[in-house]
Formats: sequence, structure tokens, C-alpha cells
Amino acid sequence: MNRIKKAYRQSQLEGLPPERITLMLFEGAVNFINAAREATLRGDAAVRGERISRALAIVGELQATLNFEAGGEIAQNLMVLYDYLTRELLLANLRADVELMAHLAEVLDEIRAGWAEMVEQVAASRADGSKEPPVSGDQAGTYA
Repeated sequence: MNRIKKAYRQSQLEGLPPERITLMLFEGAVNFINAAREATLRGDAAVRGERISRALAIVGELQATLNFEAGGEIAQNLMVLYDYLTRELLLANLRADVELMAHLAEVLDEIRAGWAEMVEQVAASRADGSKEPPVSGDQAGTYA
């Protein structure tokens, strides 16, 4: 069953613009952090750890896809931010700190909101038939 779910998810991602996939990653990280917070409030350390691990995997993927050549200073700033998020997520898990988890979810949600605006601009640009979107993912410092 797990293999079927994975194949289904993969087929959903194929054909999506990279900037849309990046948006989904941000959304997933926020959701996993919020789920870890809820698990912490219930006293479920195992679920908390699993959800934090998933959020960390997403942050790691976002970090691994940074394009420093195209992204320049923005990519450097995102690298620093992703390092911070990684350290703080580990600390939040270790300390079962729901306030820190809430803060980290807010930070990622702010980035997600900015990214969503960029995705809308790119989509509008493509709909208008423009060759160049106003902001490409590479300009934003990531693969997407």
C-alpha cells in the first residue's frame, strides 16, 4: 500500500512547475511542525519526534536545492535561515518546547506566504504568455 501511495504522489508532482513543488514543501513543513506541537500537547513524544523529523527532512531538501550561482545573496540568506530552523527544530524536539515550535511554524509560514505570492506572479506571467516570469525560482535562490 505504501508503494501505491508513493507512486500516486509522484504522479501528482510530475508536470507541476518547480515553484509549485517548493510551495508544497513549505506547506508540508508548517503542517508537520504544527502536528508536532499538537503531539507535544497530548504528551506523545514518539509522534512529536516523527513529525519534527519530517519537517527537518523538508528543510534539508529546501536547503539542498538552493542555487547559489543564480540566487546570490538571497540563497545565502536562505541557507542561514535553514540552518537556524534545523537547529531550533532539534532544540524544540529535545525540550518539547511548544512555544518554539509555534514560532518556527510562523517563520516558515511567512516564507511560504511570500513564496505563494511569487508563484501567483509566475502563473499570471505564464498565463499572459510572457516568456520571462517576473521572478524565477532561480532568482529566489532555489531550484524552483
